[in-house]
Amino acid sequence: MFQTIDYGEYSPSAPKSAKILGMIKKEFPSLVHTPMQQGVLIAKRPIESAEYSTDSGLAKLLGFPCVLSAETTYGYSILAAVGSGEVELIAYACDKRYPDSLVNKIKPALAELGIEDVYLTERRIIQSSEIVNKLHKGTSLEREEMTEMMNYLYNLGLDSEKFQAVYEQDNALHNGIMIGLLRLFENNPLSAFYPLQRYPTQMAASNVLNKKFEESVLQSLEQTKTRKGAYRKRTRRTASKIR
Repeated sequence: MFQTIDYGEYSPSAPKSAKILGMIKKEFPSLVHTPMQQGVLIAKRPIESAEYSTDSGLAKLLGFPCVLSAETTYGYSILAAVGSGEVELIAYACDKRYPDSLVNKIKPALAELGIEDVYLTERRIIQSSEIVNKLHKGTSLEREEMTEMMNYLYNLGLDSEKFQAVYEQDNALHNGIMIGLLRLFENNPLSAFYPLQRYPTQMAASNVLNKKFEESVLQSLEQTKTRKGAYRKRTRRTASKIR
């Protein structure tokens, strides 16, 4: 499944999405593209709407019924070596270690297309509650914890780079704001309506309000800074590769 939201877009015809989908179509012309509310399903056959209209139906099609939640403990990416690079086929999260069976299902299908090297990467997701506990104690976050906290903000629809640029780890007020945002992630009222793509009009209105919310929180962080500089160290997430 190709999700346009991963590129900040809401339609397969939007510039970035259309370009990527066009490249996929060029490289794999036999695959069928089926547009749906969350993006485009790419398969060897047409997919009927009844097959993906429910969460359970979509999970059956994709082969992994796991979703990101406050209890999620592992994140996975399934990648394929193509030419001199690699392509991420699937990225998902699960509350337990997922067996290699999904990779084993994918390998034969891609082998028919001449792609032999398919592999899995995994990483433990640091729980938001773990980060909250450290912020309560005033303990400095490790690099991986900072990365994960910013990822939670990103999943709230916030610009995590802007937050990381102004956030001061040793500022009690800043930590209080971050705790509030993490609690919002854990109990976001909008989650009752996920995926929001099912409600395009309301989603557009929600995006406008979320932007105003982001600006107001950033303003509060700016106004309560205790020094000119802030925590600006950029971090990268690492994962162990499992062939």
